[in-house]
Amino acid sequence: MLLTGPTGTGKTYQAFGALRHVAQGGPRRRFELITINSADMYGRLRPSQTMGSAEAELRRLSTVQFLLLDDLGTSKVSEWTEEITYRLFNYRYNHCLPTVITSNLPARNDNGPDLTDFVGARVASRLAEMVTELVPVIGGDLRRGQGAA
Repeated sequence: MLLTGPTGTGKTYQAFGALRHVAQGGPRRRFELITINSADMYGRLRPSQTMGSAEAELRRLSTVQFLLLDDLGTSKVSEWTEEITYRLFNYRYNHCLPTVITSNLPARNDNGPDLTDFVGARVASRLAEMVTELVPVIGGDLRRGQGAA
């Protein structure tokens, strides 16, 4: 699932609601979920003095049963962020692991920046197949009292 829309429209709230619905819909069982925003994810995956810690974190994010990645496309684009994003989504794509993504960028926009500009063509192609539900969230910034989502 990919939720797109302007800042403050309730994308993160709606994403948690969707995951809550999934968790309540089936028999009681262990529900593995990681929620992280993209800036924190890239921060945790930066090389550090602890040998292998970034690879272990990428493996954890890649293999968790459910992943909610919030604010994809807000970090500065670099070859490194494209590579990390590719490795994460490629693993989840190949193993059919459910992923919920929120982004301020539209999935496609012929007149300006879109998610493809941030993640690159290879990841965008995988996302196009992975995302079974594209949810545009419209409205004003709820945090500023500008309207409902």
